[in-house]
Amino acid sequence: MPDIKQLGDILPMNFEMLVRIETNLKLNPIGRKAESFIPLDEHENEEIHFMRFESTVQTFEISFSTIFKLIRQMGK
Repeated sequence: MPDIKQLGDILPMNFEMLVRIETNLKLNPIGRKAESFIPLDEHENEEIHFMRFESTVQTFEISFSTIFKLIRQMGK
């Protein structure tokens, strides 16, 4: 069950960014016995990786003025 917030509690605002990286360089980890862990398709020209960044960027105290500010922002 989610935690219910009360007036005076702190509400964090989170920032999340998902970055897609496309490159023609191949990631090919090689083991101790020189065996390749990933079979490479020689016809495939690109490799795609995703990186996710997230952080708490600001906090708000839950109060009537904050609630009204958020409602006004949602209406824009």
